[in-house]
Amino acid sequence: MKKTVFAAFIFVFALVFAGCAASNPGDDTGRSTASVTAGNSEDSRPAVEVQTEPAHAPYELFKFKLLDGGTYEIKARQNVVLPDNLVLPASYEGKPVTVLGESSFSGYRDIVSVAIPEGYTVISNNAFSACTDLSSVVIPAGVTSIGDNAFYGCSSLTSITIPDSVTSIGYYAFYNCSSLTSITIPDGVTSISAFQYCSGLTRITIPDSVTRIGYSAFEGCSSLTSITIPDSVTSIDGSAFIGCSRLTSITIPASVTSIGKNAFAGCTGLTSIIIPDSVTSIGYMAFAGCTGLTNIDYTGTKTQWNKISKDYGWNNNTGDYTVHCTDGDIPKN
Repeated sequence: MKKTVFAAFIFVFALVFAGCAASNPGDDTGRSTASVTAGNSEDSRPAVEVQTEPAHAPYELFKFKLLDGGTYEIKARQNVVLPDNLVLPASYEGKPVTVLGESSFSGYRDIVSVAIPEGYTVISNNAFSACTDLSSVVIPAGVTSIGDNAFYGCSSLTSITIPDSVTSIGYYAFYNCSSLTSITIPDGVTSISAFQYCSGLTRITIPDSVTRIGYSAFEGCSSLTSITIPDSVTSIDGSAFIGCSRLTSITIPASVTSIGKNAFAGCTGLTSIIIPDSVTSIGYMAFAGCTGLTNIDYTGTKTQWNKISKDYGWNNNTGDYTVHCTDGDIPKN
């Protein structure tokens, strides 16, 4: 009888144990699996602690290309979310990063500020084009080149410091940076064609290193009230100041030999200009639409003025100016 009771007890105990095991299958740790499903309801494996890099580690945000010199070029990876205040890495895998690649951050409209560390030397074409919320950029000493369209359409950019190391600023580099109010171009730059439609720009400093004010350099800078052209400049190219409607006066230095077509067209606020006797040609429509122009001060004689090659329409729709030469006046004809 005792054996029968004992056997029955063992049988009941076995049934209870089996039921407990069935209520938590596959878990021999005694922990619930419901809280360890990381983004996948079908994955009920226990959580495993993994040491990860910071959320915005360079490999997550950027792609790198090893250059011939043993340094890296950097670009943003596609479809990543960049931080508003972007700090670029100085190195990758123990080697320095020196080049911002072409279109590296083009169109990332949520970037507000960018800090570029020392060691970078090149900001390539279209690097930050159409970054419409970008308001501040720190460019380190050591950068020598800012490419074409580099900050094209960065309409929120209010300030930028270009270091003295920069010797080249590409075409349309700051096109339509309409919130910029002033800029200083560093010594070493020899040609400018970069600030079209910077409509908030009121002041600009051009260094003595510049020899050419290039095509469309300050086109549409409608808030620019004055500019000093240094004696180093020999050429003012076509459309250089077209549409600078608030310019009231300008002095062209004695080093300049040619004034390009449309160079000052549409400068409706321009009332006086000084043209040196070094100028040998004035291009097509150069002063067309300067409706307020009343005085041209010429540093040569009337004969020299008449010998200047003046292209068709150079003075179309201007004010009734008088050319004041060293030996008398010449009225508009």
